[in-house]
Amino acid sequence: MHRKLRAEIASSLESHIEANLDQRLTVRGLAALAGMALPEFYLAFAGSFNRTPVAYIRDRRIEEAQRLLLNPGLTVTEIAYSLGFPGGNAMGMCFKRHVGCSPTEWRRSREGSSH
Repeated sequence: MHRKLRAEIASSLESHIEANLDQRLTVRGLAALAGMALPEFYLAFAGSFNRTPVAYIRDRRIEEAQRLLLNPGLTVTEIAYSLGFPGGNAMGMCFKRHVGCSPTEWRRSREGSSH
Protein backbone atom coordinates (compact mmCIF):
# COMPACT_ATOMS: atom_id res chain seq x y z
CA MET A 1 0.00 0.00 0.00
CA HIS A 2 1.57 3.26 -1.16
CA ARG A 3 0.88 6.27 0.96
CA LYS A 4 0.19 9.62 -0.70
CA LEU A 5 -0.01 13.20 0.49
CA ARG A 6 -3.43 14.75 0.83
CA ALA A 7 -4.16 16.82 -2.30
CA GLU A 8 -4.09 20.15 -0.45
CA ILE A 9 -0.73 19.32 1.15
CA ALA A 10 0.76 18.22 -2.19
CA SER A 11 -0.48 21.43 -3.80
CA SER A 12 0.89 23.54 -0.95
CA LEU A 13 4.29 21.83 -1.22
CA GLU A 14 4.39 22.34 -5.00
CA SER A 15 3.62 26.04 -4.55
CA HIS A 16 6.21 26.40 -1.80
CA ILE A 17 8.91 24.70 -3.88
CA GLU A 18 8.08 26.81 -6.95
CA ALA A 19 8.18 30.04 -4.95
CA ASN A 20 11.48 29.11 -3.31
CA LEU A 21 13.59 27.47 -6.02
CA ASP A 22 16.26 30.09 -5.29
CA GLN A 23 16.41 29.10 -1.61
CA ARG A 24 17.96 26.18 0.22
CA LEU A 25 15.05 23.78 0.48
CA THR A 26 15.42 20.92 2.93
CA VAL A 27 13.42 17.73 3.24
CA ARG A 28 13.14 18.40 6.95
CA GLY A 29 11.61 21.82 6.22
CA LEU A 30 9.18 20.37 3.69
CA ALA A 31 8.17 17.63 6.11
CA ALA A 32 7.52 20.27 8.78
CA LEU A 33 5.44 22.25 6.29
CA ALA A 34 3.41 19.09 5.65
CA GLY A 35 3.15 18.43 9.39
CA MET A 36 4.70 14.98 9.03
CA ALA A 37 7.60 13.01 10.45
CA LEU A 38 10.50 12.49 8.00
CA PRO A 39 10.04 8.76 7.26
CA GLU A 40 6.30 9.17 6.69
CA PHE A 41 6.91 12.28 4.58
CA TYR A 42 9.46 10.56 2.32
CA LEU A 43 7.06 7.72 1.56
CA ALA A 44 4.04 9.97 1.04
CA PHE A 45 5.98 12.44 -1.14
CA ALA A 46 7.35 9.64 -3.31
CA GLY A 47 3.87 8.14 -3.54
CA SER A 48 2.45 11.46 -4.72
CA PHE A 49 5.25 12.70 -7.00
CA ASN A 50 6.89 9.43 -8.10
CA ARG A 51 10.30 10.63 -6.93
CA THR A 52 12.05 11.70 -3.77
CA PRO A 53 11.76 15.30 -2.56
CA VAL A 54 15.41 15.95 -3.49
CA ALA A 55 14.90 14.58 -7.02
CA TYR A 56 11.71 16.62 -7.42
CA ILE A 57 13.46 19.87 -6.42
CA ARG A 58 16.44 19.09 -8.67
CA ASP A 59 14.17 18.30 -11.61
CA ARG A 60 12.19 21.52 -11.13
CA ARG A 61 15.42 23.54 -11.00
CA ILE A 62 16.68 21.92 -14.20
CA GLU A 63 13.33 22.50 -15.94
CA GLU A 64 13.36 26.14 -14.84
CA ALA A 65 16.99 26.50 -15.96
CA GLN A 66 15.97 25.25 -19.41
CA ARG A 67 13.19 27.82 -19.55
CA LEU A 68 15.50 30.63 -18.44
CA LEU A 69 18.24 29.58 -20.85
CA LEU A 70 15.90 30.53 -23.69
CA ASN A 71 16.46 34.16 -22.63
CA PRO A 72 19.80 35.15 -24.22
CA GLY A 73 20.02 38.17 -21.90
CA LEU A 74 20.66 35.96 -18.87
CA THR A 75 24.04 34.38 -18.21
CA VAL A 76 24.38 30.82 -16.99
CA THR A 77 25.76 32.19 -13.70
CA GLU A 78 22.76 34.52 -13.23
CA ILE A 79 20.41 31.62 -13.90
CA ALA A 80 22.33 29.39 -11.48
CA TYR A 81 22.10 31.92 -8.65
CA SER A 82 18.41 32.55 -9.35
CA LEU A 83 17.76 28.82 -8.87
CA GLY A 84 19.69 28.31 -5.66
CA PHE A 85 22.86 26.84 -7.15
CA PRO A 86 26.12 28.13 -5.61
CA GLY A 87 27.35 29.12 -9.08
CA GLY A 88 27.43 28.38 -12.77
CA ASN A 89 29.78 25.42 -12.43
CA ALA A 90 27.55 23.69 -9.88
CA MET A 91 24.50 24.15 -12.08
CA GLY A 92 26.49 23.07 -15.12
CA MET A 93 27.53 19.78 -13.54
CA CYS A 94 23.99 19.00 -12.38
CA PHE A 95 22.52 20.07 -15.72
CA LYS A 96 24.95 17.96 -17.74
CA ARG A 97 24.39 14.91 -15.52
CA HIS A 98 20.63 15.09 -16.02
CA VAL A 99 20.22 16.62 -19.49
CA GLY A 100 23.30 15.20 -21.20
CA CYS A 101 24.96 18.47 -22.23
CA SER A 102 26.10 21.71 -20.62
CA PRO A 103 23.70 24.63 -20.21
CA THR A 104 25.63 26.57 -22.88
CA GLU A 105 25.45 23.65 -25.32
CA TRP A 106 21.74 23.25 -24.60
CA ARG A 107 21.14 26.97 -25.16
CA ARG A 108 23.04 26.93 -28.45
CA SER A 109 21.08 23.91 -29.68
CA ARG A 110 17.85 25.87 -29.05
CA GLU A 111 19.08 29.10 -30.62
CA GLY A 112 20.36 27.46 -33.76
CA SER A 113 23.50 29.61 -33.62
CA SER A 114 26.55 30.29 -31.49
CA HIS A 115 27.25 33.35 -29.32
